[in-house]
Amino acid sequence: QYRMNIPLFFPSLDLLTEWHYTYRVVNERTWDGISGDVKNASKISGVLGSDIPDPNNEFDRNAIRYWLKFSDFYQWPHIIYFNSTDELVIKLKTTNLAQVSSNMKVYNANVRKHLFEQWRQILQRTNSL
Repeated sequence: QYRMNIPLFFPSLDLLTEWHYTYRVVNERTWDGISGDVKNASKISGVLGSDIPDPNNEFDRNAIRYWLKFSDFYQWPHIIYFNSTDELVIKLKTTNLAQVSSNMKVYNANVRKHLFEQWRQILQRTNSL
């Protein structure tokens, strides 16, 4: 939907963290979460520093929040975030969707241009090998 310039509404990072911690709403966040067999640690120890929480810990709000922040919808501009369902209703009623879509269109065009240029450079380098 993002690449089609369709305005998107998502819970704020704090709200999604709380929803996931309480209700497991993002069950595909971890492989074990898909089967409902959630864990507090990875089966195989990783090489992450001690300041980086285990990505498979479903019982630590900080770990959940840390890894959710890398989701696409927290990376892209022009996403509309809400902190409660009441706020979502207000934003659904008051957001200028045409303007948001227009902003997304400009951003997407710039991304496309940048990606084409990157691929052009890659192909030029491989062609010279």
